[in-house]
Amino acid sequence: MFAGLVFPGPDESDPHAFRRRVVLVGAGILVLAILGVLVLLRAAEPRYLGRTTDEWFPRWVQRGSVSSRIYPAAARTNETSEFLPILIRAGQARTELSEVVWKIAADTVPDDWLLRVGRPVRADEVRSLAVQLMARNARQVEFAEALAAEFPRLDEAEQIELLRNLGRFRIAPEAMMPLFDRLLDGPGLRLPVWVASIVSTSPDLARPRAARLLGAASVAAGDANLLAELFVPMSSVVYRSATWGGLSREGVVLLEQLATRENPGIRMASRLTLVRVDPQNHPAERLFRDELPGMSSAELDEVARFFRFGLGGSRRGPFATGPEVLTWMLMALQGEEAPLATPANAAGSERKRMLAFKSELLRAMSQFSNPSRALHDAALGMVGHDDASLRRTAAEALERMGPLFPDAVPKIGANLAVGHAPLPLLRLLGRYQRLPSELEPLVTELAAGRVPTGRKGDSPIPGDRTRRSAQMETNGVLQDAARKLLEQSGRQGATRVPGK
Repeated sequence: MFAGLVFPGPDESDPHAFRRRVVLVGAGILVLAILGVLVLLRAAEPRYLGRTTDEWFPRWVQRGSVSSRIYPAAARTNETSEFLPILIRAGQARTELSEVVWKIAADTVPDDWLLRVGRPVRADEVRSLAVQLMARNARQVEFAEALAAEFPRLDEAEQIELLRNLGRFRIAPEAMMPLFDRLLDGPGLRLPVWVASIVSTSPDLARPRAARLLGAASVAAGDANLLAELFVPMSSVVYRSATWGGLSREGVVLLEQLATRENPGIRMASRLTLVRVDPQNHPAERLFRDELPGMSSAELDEVARFFRFGLGGSRRGPFATGPEVLTWMLMALQGEEAPLATPANAAGSERKRMLAFKSELLRAMSQFSNPSRALHDAALGMVGHDDASLRRTAAEALERMGPLFPDAVPKIGANLAVGHAPLPLLRLLGRYQRLPSELEPLVTELAAGRVPTGRKGDSPIPGDRTRRSAQMETNGVLQDAARKLLEQSGRQGATRVPGK
């Protein structure tokens, strides 16, 4: 029966009819083969709770950015290692035709038309979200072990992104140490550095691997092209090596090698760490007193960053200060400066660098929850500095510290009397709720909106001014601060101040 459909019978000798039947049969076989392949591929796709990767991560979304909020189901269920194959598949997403069509439409079709429909999610967005979800759950042992098994299947860019996210989510690296040990000894520069950065967060794991971790940073630091990309993980390894305890002589030698690099950030990070791990051969006095005035701007920036954020600590806020770090900061604040610039003196730029550096230290110091008396007195002494900008910064730092030591009031009043940083000092005295009697006439005049004749004080700190003209700004801001000081100190002059 079927032979008659394919081959011509006795009466069907038309060659065209024969060819048509062959083409139709061939096309049917091809369609069936494609459908069979699709069915087999779909059956081989990883599934979790009966859903495939495309069902967990749809490639079309409504308006909004691509994040876990768009994929709430994925965000809720990816805590189990059984979900890892879904994430791995999503991490291998490739560009689809819909992305190309959408890009062409976005350049030609009016925007209000496009807003009525969803948009295709780019493949790189899907990959980035999948890698973030993988890293977020690597804190769990089962998930970390499964992730380590799947790690070699990712390409290098995806592996680096995953390691970066593992560090960002601050996972405990114990479960992935077999993988990390292989990567530390593997080829390339990027992967070992990122792994070293993750392992460096655990002193117990980092201590026996100190030479390997610092070695990875040292080798990568020799490639100038990678410094911009890898500086943060490299400096993290260097700074954290001071917290591991019992650094071997081999580790100290590696730090000394890093301290000779041309890159100022790596060089200074290594030198600052050597001061802590090997103070006998690298004394703090030599670095913070003798060599500080001659440092370049980039080197001073790294030292200031060290004091602001600590030994490889977070850049989100101040670090927990230790006695030795406070001592180093005091050394740096008391460091010598170049003389004032004159036509015959070319040291003006060096002086500006040091003044800017000390201003940065004062800002960092003002964030301490419990600043020491020595640092407080150092800031108070700088309120009388000959540089107006530095003394304003010092006064602002004192204001942020608040009323810590009441016996500082006379010195604050003496600086206010000569016109040093009047605005923050007026507010600081208000927080002390004390006004030296010799300052009462001056403050009363300021509260009345009158600046004493011949008095030339520092300008208010930028950002504290109102929107009026410059002269009215200055008088108005100082007047308000003076009035509040009189009120808070309980002086009668406050009642005599005319209202606005």
